[in-house]
Amino acid sequence: MHWILTIQTQEGAAEHGGALDAGKPIPLAEGRHDGLTAEGQGLLVAETSPWIAIVDDDPPVLRALSRLLRSRAFRVETYGSGQEFLAALPNGLPKCLIVDFQMPGMNGLELHQHLMSNRIAIPTILITAHCDAAINSTSVGDTFVARLRKPLHDEALFLAIGRAIGLPRHVE
Repeated sequence: MHWILTIQTQEGAAEHGGALDAGKPIPLAEGRHDGLTAEGQGLLVAETSPWIAIVDDDPPVLRALSRLLRSRAFRVETYGSGQEFLAALPNGLPKCLIVDFQMPGMNGLELHQHLMSNRIAIPTILITAHCDAAINSTSVGDTFVARLRKPLHDEALFLAIGRAIGLPRHVE
C-alpha cells in the first residue's frame, strides 16, 4: 500500500519561494504510518504525540529513557526531582508520568501520593533499580499503571505506556 500526503498551502505560496506546490501529492514509503490519520478526502494529517514526563535523579537514566521514548515519537520532558516536576505543573499535565522510586528528598511513591492527595490524576509508572517492597506490593487501592524494575525492558515499558495513554494493545 502506498500513502500519499497532500500538502495544502496558501494560494500562490509556490510563487513566493515556497518549496512545495499547493495540492501537489508527496508519496510516502510503504508500511505503517503511526501518527498519521486520514482526514477529509485523502489528506493525511500528523497527530500531536502525547507527552511523557520522566522523574529520576540519575541523569544517565533520564537521557536513556528520553532517547528511547523519542525514538517512538513521544514528546518527553525530564526532571531530576519530584520538586522540579511539581514546579513545572502549571505548564500542563503529561499524559503519563514515569517516576523512580528511590530519590532523595521526595521519593517516587511520595510524589505520586502528593499528586493524588491534590486530585491531580496522572497515569504513573513506578520504576526502581532496587528490590524494594514498594515495587512488589500491589494493594487494593494501587493506582500505578505499572511497577517496573530497572533495567527496563522496552516491551514492558511500552505496554505500560500504552495502558497509561489509552493505546490499543496491538496496532496493525
